[in-house]
Amino acid sequence: MKRTLVVLDDVDRVDQIDELLDRQHLFAAGSKIIVTTRCEDVLIMKGIENHKIYKPNELDEDESLRLFSHHAFLSERPLEGFVELSEQVVQLTGGLPLELEIFGSLFDDIRTEEQWEEMLASEKNEFVMHDRIRDMGREIVISEGIMRSRFWNEDGITEALRNSEETGERIEGISLNLEEGGQIDLGTEAFERLHQLRLLRVNFANFENNDFRHFPEDLKWLEWRGCPSESLPLDCRFKKLSILILSQSNITQLWNESAPSGTELNMNLEEGVRIEKKKKKHCRSLENNAKYGISLSSILICVFIQKEVFHGLKVLDLSSCAHLNSSPGFASVPHLQKLILDDCTSLTELDESLGCLEKLKFLSMRMCENLIRLPDNMHQLLSLENLILGNCSKLSAIPKLPSTLITLEAKDCTDLNMPLDFSNLTNLKSLNLQGCKKIVYCNGLEGLESIEVLLMDGCERLSFNFMENFQGIRFNHLKEFSITGSWSCFETLGEVMVFMFPYGSENDPLLMDYVHCHGHVIDYENHRVHCHGHVIDYENHRNIMVLIRYYAGDEVMFEAVKEACRDDDNDLEDHNSGYCYTPNLNVNDHVTWQLTALYNKIYVSTADGSLLRRVDMKLRHTNYWAGVNNDMH
Repeated sequence: MKRTLVVLDDVDRVDQIDELLDRQHLFAAGSKIIVTTRCEDVLIMKGIENHKIYKPNELDEDESLRLFSHHAFLSERPLEGFVELSEQVVQLTGGLPLELEIFGSLFDDIRTEEQWEEMLASEKNEFVMHDRIRDMGREIVISEGIMRSRFWNEDGITEALRNSEETGERIEGISLNLEEGGQIDLGTEAFERLHQLRLLRVNFANFENNDFRHFPEDLKWLEWRGCPSESLPLDCRFKKLSILILSQSNITQLWNESAPSGTELNMNLEEGVRIEKKKKKHCRSLENNAKYGISLSSILICVFIQKEVFHGLKVLDLSSCAHLNSSPGFASVPHLQKLILDDCTSLTELDESLGCLEKLKFLSMRMCENLIRLPDNMHQLLSLENLILGNCSKLSAIPKLPSTLITLEAKDCTDLNMPLDFSNLTNLKSLNLQGCKKIVYCNGLEGLESIEVLLMDGCERLSFNFMENFQGIRFNHLKEFSITGSWSCFETLGEVMVFMFPYGSENDPLLMDYVHCHGHVIDYENHRVHCHGHVIDYENHRNIMVLIRYYAGDEVMFEAVKEACRDDDNDLEDHNSGYCYTPNLNVNDHVTWQLTALYNKIYVSTADGSLLRRVDMKLRHTNYWAGVNNDMH
């Protein structure tokens, strides 16, 4: 039986929690249950104490304005002349991220103040944002009858679609979330008359024909989770679509893009050179292709962008499409900014046209367990800031990446074995390589001048020689660092785990957070031994005694024996590595806690003859511990 994470979402009745708790015997010790609800009374009725209830904060005014501007203007701040109007829109949303994204997508192609004011006046009365007044707002809108402009329940939607001749010019938003496989006794033809429809959410709906081509062409947001269709026809007219969400769908291939041939090929080449001279945006000229490392096929792919079927698309979410066996061609989405392919378990590689997405900022392929390669031209993604590859267990290499990257997450990419090169990633702030068991070397770590989080625990094959690269390196912004010790054998010490650390800034040194010792406890009964001046009593003892030495060069500056207690929350899945034992470290333990600020080389071994298989260590900077101290007081 494995530990399990269970998320019970949008709970509004006590019996929903009771039903889950009645089955808690099915979960192993250490399993976690997270309940989300808008009804705090439900939790209170279950006797959950107030301090155990987490209440997330809405975005503040500045954060809200930035998120809205990102979707409405593709920038951090509103354009000149639109600041006050943008602030009014932000006030409507109450700091709710989803609503800010929706509003941003609705306003992104409106460029006159008069149009903004007209849209804003309409939205103030009809889009009720706060959860706590949403239900009351719905009742007000429902009182308008069939002539209202927003619909979110199945009966109301069905009635409005059947009377689309009467209601079609008023309906702007439809939001429907059905149970998986929900059937609606209408065809998608019913949407053809809804010329004002901008937001369409029909999650898990199954229409009589499921044909995308009947949806109105002015849609800005189309969300159809659980869509039963296997592909999306390229002759759809979605040039204004900003957000397309088709997660958990039956999609096998999103769309087909046939490559040009013959006369069409020559025409495309001529067009490519013309575009290069005129725009210098979507492709490079032939004479410069060697300089930029761009192949002829890449140029043709970029030229093919002129089809512009989804020219305005900014967000594409195909997560959990288990049947998606090939990535879409990206020539039709030249302005894409966010691409989510998480948990696409049949996907093996991405189309080379990915390199044409010069505006792509966010790419996530978490849990694509059969992904084996990434395009070699990923360094052409000149706006990419976030690359998420966690649990891509068959991915063996990461190609050169653009210098714009801020976050790289490759946790548990267990087949990743090619040397990684980070020498050009000067803007990288977060690098997560946890659990990448086959990595033996990383180049260019010393060049990560912006790095704040560097997580490398579980990289079991990193050598002592690799760790020596950290000697003398100072990362002035480093806040969090973790690594697995390297096995070394010394004539006088025997086998030990060696740790070498980079320095944090002089003002914010790195202090020890935890030491996780994975191994097997020695089994003594009624036995006492002396070890390094410490008397250890093994009567009914089932913990590990850990010896920690701090070095300056080759000289031992301090050593301490700590008792490491059983810690099943941090056991590894591979029990060949033993079980986890963790010494109790806290802010009052100056011996093992603060000395990492002075000495960046540590040896760890057992003081009782127990067997260590792996040791992980994590450090944090002093500001973190100041917060811990404040919480304790």
